[in-house]
Parts: sequence; C-alpha cells; structure tokens
Amino acid sequence: MQKKYLYIKSKIKSRKKNIFYKVITFLLAVIISFSSALEYSKAFQKIKDGYYKVDISLMKKYDDEASMGNNALKQYAIVEVSNGKIKMKLRFLPLQFMGFTGYLSNLEVKNRKVNIISQYDNYDIYNDPINGKNEKYKGVKYPKDMEFDISADEDTIPVKVYVPVMAELGSGEQEARLKINWPKEIEKCRIKNNDFDNQNEFNGNVSEERIENQEQALEIGEENAYKDNRKLPKLEKGEKLNLEDGYYEVNVSLYHEREDKPSMGNGAMVNKANILSKEGKYHMIIASNKMTVQNITASLVSFQVRDDNEYYYFSKAYAYDLEIEGESQKRPRVFEFSINRKDPMIYVKVDPKVKPMGEVPIGARLKIDWSSLRQVEESKAELYEIKKKGTPKKTFNPNDSIDRLDDGIRYRAPKGTFTRNVRFKSDKIFGGKEYLETVKKLGRSTKFDIYSFSAEDDFGKVQKNKNPVSITMKKGELSGIPIRARYIDDLSEIATSVKGDEVTFKLSRLGKIAIIYEENNSSKKPIIKASGEIKKANIQINKDKNSSPSRNIEKSKKETSKSANLKNKNDKKDESEKKSNLKGNPPVTTLTNDNQEFNKSIEENDDKNENTLEENNEKLETQENLKVIFFGIMAIVMSVIAAIYVYVNIGKKLLYEIDLSKKLKEIINKGDII
Repeated sequence: MQKKYLYIKSKIKSRKKNIFYKVITFLLAVIISFSSALEYSKAFQKIKDGYYKVDISLMKKYDDEASMGNNALKQYAIVEVSNGKIKMKLRFLPLQFMGFTGYLSNLEVKNRKVNIISQYDNYDIYNDPINGKNEKYKGVKYPKDMEFDISADEDTIPVKVYVPVMAELGSGEQEARLKINWPKEIEKCRIKNNDFDNQNEFNGNVSEERIENQEQALEIGEENAYKDNRKLPKLEKGEKLNLEDGYYEVNVSLYHEREDKPSMGNGAMVNKANILSKEGKYHMIIASNKMTVQNITASLVSFQVRDDNEYYYFSKAYAYDLEIEGESQKRPRVFEFSINRKDPMIYVKVDPKVKPMGEVPIGARLKIDWSSLRQVEESKAELYEIKKKGTPKKTFNPNDSIDRLDDGIRYRAPKGTFTRNVRFKSDKIFGGKEYLETVKKLGRSTKFDIYSFSAEDDFGKVQKNKNPVSITMKKGELSGIPIRARYIDDLSEIATSVKGDEVTFKLSRLGKIAIIYEENNSSKKPIIKASGEIKKANIQINKDKNSSPSRNIEKSKKETSKSANLKNKNDKKDESEKKSNLKGNPPVTTLTNDNQEFNKSIEENDDKNENTLEENNEKLETQENLKVIFFGIMAIVMSVIAAIYVYVNIGKKLLYEIDLSKKLKEIINKGDII
C-alpha cells in the first residue's frame, strides 16, 4: 500500500511540473513574439525625419527573377519619413525598343490606386485624345512619378502594372512584386530632397542580390534538356493515349503559367495541333504564326516541354520559312514533341523573341481540348504537311564565315569562331547594379549606354567566340555620336570605327560593353592619344573603387579632430599636388573619374547637413504616433487573449489535477487502496 501511495504521489508531482512548464513556456513565447514585433515596428521611429534613397526592383509575381517591366522602373525609390509615417516615391521611365516607345498607364499597390504626382506630356497611338486605340486610357496622360504609403516591415509589395503595348500582345495587365532592399544603415542613404532630377544615379545601397540569372539550364548529359528547380503547382494528369495509327487534329491554346488566362504568346500560336499516332507512339505538332504589334514582330523561335521529372526538353523545329524584317535567318513554323497522356494542360516554355520580354523563354501552359480530338486524312493534317514540305534547317558548318542580320544589327565573324549554330542576342541595359557601378567607374559627367551581346546555340546555351566578332549598328539606334567603347568589367578598350551612318565594334569576347558618346560641347571633345594615358585612367579608377563615399565621410570626421595647424598644412599640400597634377597631365573629360570630387562634395554637403540637424534637433526623441499606440493596444489585447487561452486550456486542467490529488489523498487516508 505504501508503494502505491508513493507512486500516486510522484505522478501528481510530475503532472503539476509538466503543466507549470507548459504555462511558463507559452507565456514566454507570447511575450518574446510581441516584444520583437513592437521593436521591429519602432525601427523607423528612431530615424530622423527626411528623405532616403533605397534600392528597389520589379520582380515576377511567382519567380525570383526580374519582371519584364523592371527596366521601366527607376532602380531606386525615394522614401520620405515624417513623424513615423513612411511614403515611397517611384519614377517610371519610357521603355524604348525597336524604334517604339512604350509607357506604363497604371500602377496599383495592394489592389489600390497610387497617388500620381507628375505625368508625361506626350501622347501616342494608345492615349491620344482623338485617335487613341486604348479606350480605357484614351486622353489620359502617362504617369511619371507616383507615391504611396508603406511600413518599415515590408520588403516585398504586390503590385499590378498595365502597359498598353503589351495589351496588344495579349496581356496588358501584369501582376508583379516590388522588392525593397532596405539597407542596414539607412542614415547613410539620406538625401536632401525628394526630386528624382536632382539625385546622383549612384547609391551606396547596391544590392548584391540583383544579379542577372542567365544560366538557367543544368546540363544532365542530354544537351537539349535541363532541370527546372522552380516549385510549380502540380497539374492534373489524364489517361494514357490509346489511338489507332493515323493523323488527328485537336484544339490547343497557350495559357498563363499559373493564372487562368491566355498567355501573351497565345497570339503567336496556331490554335490547332496535329497528333501523329504510329505503333503506340504519339507525336504532337504545334505551329507558330507571325504576330505584329506596331513595329514589333513576334513568333515562336523555340518551344520547350516539361516532363514529370521537372526537366524541360526542346521540341524539334521544322519548316524554316517565316521571314522577319531586320533578320537574315528565317524562323521555324512548326515544332514536334512526344506525348503519351491526355493531360488537360502541360507546362511549356516559349520564346517569342520579343525585346520587351527580355528575349528569354516565358513559362506557360499548353491547354489541350481533348473533347475536340478527331481523326483526319493525311492530306488534311495541315501542320504535318507543313513539316514535310517546309524548308529544312540549314546545316551549320564551323568552317563557314558568319555574316548575319539580327534585330537590325549585323554580326560578322571569321570561320572557326563557333563550333555550332548560334543565335545572336542584344539587350540594352537601362539600370541596375552594373549600370550604377559603371557610372561610378566612368564618372557622372560621362554620357554612355550599356549593351549586352551574346550568342546562344539552338538549346539556349551561351557560346563563347573563339575569334573577334564585328557588330555593326546604325547611328540612329544609338543615343549620340559614339567615340569609343569599353568592356564594363575591366574597362578595356574595344576597337570602334565609324563609316557613314554605321558604327562597328570589334569584340574579342561577347559580353557587356559601355558605348561612350561625344559631349554636346564640342570644345570638350575627349581624345585619348596614347595608351599610357588609358592605363593611368584605369589605375586612377581602380584606386577610386576602393574609396566609397561612406569611408571618405568617416575619414573626414577623424581628420577634423586633429590640430588646426596640421589641417592647414595638409590642405596646402593637397592644393599643391592638385596643381602639379593639372600641369603634368592633359584633361580627359569623358574618362575623368570624378569620384574624388564627388565624394568630397558628398562629405561637405553631409557635414553641413549633419551640423544643421545636430544644432536644430540635438535633443530630438522618438515621437509616439498612432502606429505605436496601435501596436501597444494590440499587444495588450493579445496578452489578455493569451491569458484566457491559458486559463481555458491549461488552468482548468491544473485545477482538475489539484482536485484529483486531494481526492486521492483522502482515499489513501481512509485506507481504501487495496
């Protein structure tokens, strides 16, 4: 009996301990979570009122890749902090491609309209008050600067953009995500005003995450297949195909990869497909047509199909008969791939070769209407007939020289430059990390454009050129009169020649180049006469790369603590050195790296700014506002709810255990335990 009593007593104690620990753990979790939430919400309360420059980018809704509208967005936002409230100001830029300029018509943030501050004054074929093609925005000016409220804990904001020219391609409204790269030290990104026109393009808050993701393919042994690591929703699987040998026709359409609407590439597809059935094997043939919007011509140049193991395979292309203006090579009309089930939808990737889309394959779904399936005679299988009678693809011979026109740009290369057939791609870079870094290298006064040139094989894999490639462009396509070109990574010189209305660049390696233009003031024409001067400029640039504005500011603060005599002595020495440098070296305006002067001006302005703020706001403390009060009330309410939850779910059990222990003791005392 005594053993049973001790056993029951130990059980009661252990139960009490477990319940006690659960209560303490739960309360600690509640306190920690709410205290951290309050601390994060107060992050911007400690920042002084003013304006700040913050890096941003427009990303695809579902994938961590830049949206096609990213180039239309200024790559930084101006954040205004006032009494704890935060506003973000954006600027949208016109997108220029193939001689046409496109504008954003509408922006929504979290399904709400934004405040439009300024607009572009020009009209085009879409918003013209009289002849505008877009009824919704006819007579409405395109927005330029917009602002909206945000909170400090937001780093990704859902948005919707509408571009009229994209509406003609099948999808004017696009959902995306505005990614905000908050800096760790926001005070270093402080600026004087909220005017985009009075800001330096370079910002110390350059995100390392903003790197172009060009290498999508993962080689797996078969050169035409690669693994797709994105987690796409699973699609419904149909029954296995069981058709008699012969030719069939079925209705198809191209749908958005995730949303229930047609893809913008649907207009470039023929909406009927053929299926070839032979000895239990089935092949589907789909076809592409030309789709022209303004002077943009789209057609499918590749069609990829995803299998059950998340690998994409390139379909076989046939009938190279589609002629596109500005291109010397013809495009394919039909594509063929294997199929074995009646899946309602199949994941695919299509490349319509359209500049606004970035000339990269677009994820989509091929929708197949199996209820429309019917058998046809061979002569009625139109796409199969096109495949049979169409022009076959020209066999590539590496011993042939290359002279090719692509998107109005002529590419020439000697024999042996590539080992396989290639497609040349060109893309103008309007902003981003590389653009801002190039501004820093060349100097803010230098006028330039950045172009990316590459060559890809038939499976989208980048090919390196073994010999120099000459690239010829029309002067009218450029932003000015080019005087030289350099690679943006190491600033090495690229051979440049001008003949008539054409400019030719000879690239030893395809990549990203900066085309540097002549200044408007002819008296300041920069001409580098000797290679030694180029080396000096490069050395100076490399030196300045190691000197950031933030480091120079810290350095200047330390130097102010030295004695006045030492400061004056150093100032005189600096002045004499500057004079001697000016006497010894002729000025090179275009390539002058003015980072030192730029940093100095930043130091002076920031010192003045800081002194003024310290004098006027030395004892400035964090101001309470509605947001802090709201979070405080929420914390109290949640604490009460947590207390009720603890009482209902744990407290009652604890009381029951206590009551049970009393009854057990009474039973033991009475001697009723057997």
